[in-house]
Order: sequence, then C-alpha cells, then structure tokens
Amino acid sequence: MKQIPILFVIIFLFCFSCKKEDKDTSTNLTEIKADSVAGMPLDTIYADDNSETSLDWDGVYAGITPCANCKGIEIELVLRKDKTFVLKTKYVGKGAEKINTEKGTFSWDESGSVIVLHGLEYKPNQYKVGENHLVQMDRQGKVVEGSLASKYILQKK
Repeated sequence: MKQIPILFVIIFLFCFSCKKEDKDTSTNLTEIKADSVAGMPLDTIYADDNSETSLDWDGVYAGITPCANCKGIEIELVLRKDKTFVLKTKYVGKGAEKINTEKGTFSWDESGSVIVLHGLEYKPNQYKVGENHLVQMDRQGKVVEGSLASKYILQKK
C-alpha cells in the first residue's frame, strides 16, 4: 500500500517538472538588427551602402551626348573627393567648336546615388553614379529612357 502513494508522487513530479520548451526558429527584423557581425550592428553595415560610400567615384568621365542642332556634345567631367568638379563641353560640328569650362561644387542626393552640380543653369546638372560610369539625367532629374538612353552615359577614363 505504501508503494501506491509513492508511485503517484513520482508520476506527479515527473509530469509537472518537465516543461515543453518552444523553440522558434523564425527570425524577425528586430532580432536581425540586434545581431552583429564583427562587433558591428547589421543595420550599420548595410545602411550606408550606396554609390557615394561604395564606389570609387572620383576621377575623369567622358562621352558624347546627343545635341539638337549639332553632331553631339563632347563632355569631360572631373569629380574630386573634395566635392568639386570641372565640366568641359564642346559642341561638335558647330562653328569653331569652342571648349566651355565650368567649375564648381557638387552634392549627393539623399539616396547617395546621384550627384548634383551646383551653379549650372539651363543645362543638365544631375548624374546617376554607377560603377565606372555616370548617367546624365534630364533637366527634370530623370534618367533618359528609350533608344537614345545609352548615348547619355559617360565612361570613366
């Protein structure tokens, strides 16, 4: 008879002492942001990944863009790390083909992928920065599309 109460006590302890532990293998966004790689939070690693911070953008870019009343516009654009530029343009097939030189500063847009040349009026002043090239944007700040789109790309020298 003494064995039955002892047996109930053992079963009771066994049943209530074992807890089912839920293991959630899914990961939510807040857990990812709390994680780190080499002591650096993941949101810090990827937050600044853009053309300004990830590409070797300074240098000399050149190309010939379309022109409404000439054969084309030869462009040479020098971008410097101190955020200054030198822009040389020449209208090919139009008179003496004088080289116009303009200098100034530029800034990056909020996305860090487009530069804006300051002080240029009545001409395109925005360029989308890519790996070893710039894409001249129209005066409204949009990438030119269509059959002439490839003509607005300046290659890095």
